[in-house]
Formats: sequence, structure tokens, C-alpha cells
Amino acid sequence: MIVGFLGAQGTGKSTLIKALKEEEGLSSYITPQSPSRYLHTHYNFDLSGAYTDLQLSLITMQYRNSFLLGKDVFLDRTVIDNWTYMTYFLKRGQTDISSPTFLFLQDNAQIISQCIDKFIFLRPSFPLVEDGVRVANKNFQLEIDMGITLSLHAFNIPTSKILEIKGGTVAERVDKVRAFMVSSESISK
Repeated sequence: MIVGFLGAQGTGKSTLIKALKEEEGLSSYITPQSPSRYLHTHYNFDLSGAYTDLQLSLITMQYRNSFLLGKDVFLDRTVIDNWTYMTYFLKRGQTDISSPTFLFLQDNAQIISQCIDKFIFLRPSFPLVEDGVRVANKNFQLEIDMGITLSLHAFNIPTSKILEIKGGTVAERVDKVRAFMVSSESISK
């Protein structure tokens, strides 16, 4: 099962994935590094400013490559997140991409999002902490959260494939995800 974790910055995606991988039966799930962090780590892309056509295309292709890793994958961020952040910055004139790149990214986001079996949508509920990677801007976080909600709708993701989680301890979140995954497996069999 390919499970995509999405949500604005600081909602606990990575923490939840780490806790799930410690659970019996889930430790075999592959968790590729998020594409933007992968490109920053391996190719030194500066991700603090506006993305170029090439960077956005490479991030999208890295999402596609995640599906080659195996059957059981936890994605820390999805193409829905990528699309949401890109459109956020585009609308504000903070990035400029060509029309062909925009269409390429839109088509790929549509195709890739349909390949994800389940989405775990973590909603903002914790105080933001600036840590050098995230910016502690609550308004930005809430705008991205709303953008993800709209993107899920725009890409026609069925609500049966989405588990929304707001608040709760890590253990409570793990229990919700496990129950969602188990109910999904029994439905698909």
C-alpha cells in the first residue's frame, strides 16, 4: 500500500511516520526522503526561494520515482503538497514558471495522486517552532492547509482515501492510521 502523508509544515508528518515504522507489521514500509529535501541534500538545490522550472520538474519526477521502490511505501509529503506550495507561491508572484512546465506539473500531479492508495492529512494543531527548515508563520501554515484541502478536491481524491487527523498524541495518531489502513485492506480484498 502506498500511503501519502500530507499537511502544512509543522503538523507532525515525519514524527508520525517514524512512530509508524516502529510498529509491528509496518517496519518494512519504505520511506523515501521527501523529494525537495532529497534534491537539496544530494544536489544542493536552494529551496529557500522561488523554484525554477527545472527544480519543480525534478521534484515531480522524484515523486514518480518513489513508486519504483516497492509495494509498501510511506511518502513524507505528496504531489498534492508540492502542487499546493507551488500554486501558493505562483499566485503571489514569488515564483515564475513557464506554461509548458505548469501543464507538465499539473498532469503529473493528477496521475501520481491517483497512484496513492491512502492519504493521511495532518491538520495544524501544534505551536509552530522555527527550526531553520520551517518558518513559524501560522497564517502561512493555515493558508497551505486550506490549499491542500482545495487541491485534494481539485484532483478528485475520494474522501474514502483520506484520513484527516487534527491533534492527538503520537500514539493516538498511530492508532488512527493503523485502523484506517486495516479497514482499507479489508475493503480492497
